[in-house]
Amino acid sequence: MPYIEDKNIRGFLDDYVVTFLCHNYNIINDLAVSFSSLFDITGCLNYFLFKLAKHKKYVPSYTSFYLFIKKLVKINCKCYADYQSFMGELTCAKKEIERRLGRDNEIAYYLESTIDTIYDEIITPYENKKIKENGDIK
Repeated sequence: MPYIEDKNIRGFLDDYVVTFLCHNYNIINDLAVSFSSLFDITGCLNYFLFKLAKHKKYVPSYTSFYLFIKKLVKINCKCYADYQSFMGELTCAKKEIERRLGRDNEIAYYLESTIDTIYDEIITPYENKKIKENGDIK
């Protein structure tokens, strides 16, 4: 779990959680674009997801959560290393949420499903394209 030392960034991320939870469904893409431009994905995304998981009063819909993460992937991932780093960030966030808040936490469940779906919908086609371009491992 990354600990964001800069209290200003923590404050912005905390406010972002509230904005995300109170959003209009139609602005998910805008939220993802602004998140990507305001914050370093590494660390800040993990903090954001953990803070979202700790929120007791509201839980976003799975659709909103998934669309937000999917847009972040499309904005931030251009090559294998990017995909690997992003998926590692999601996996570590999921594991930390389960460890500290329990396996029954809804955001941990969302992350598990989102990781699988992102892999199937985005990374698999990328991998298949690269196999065609470079040849498969023999």
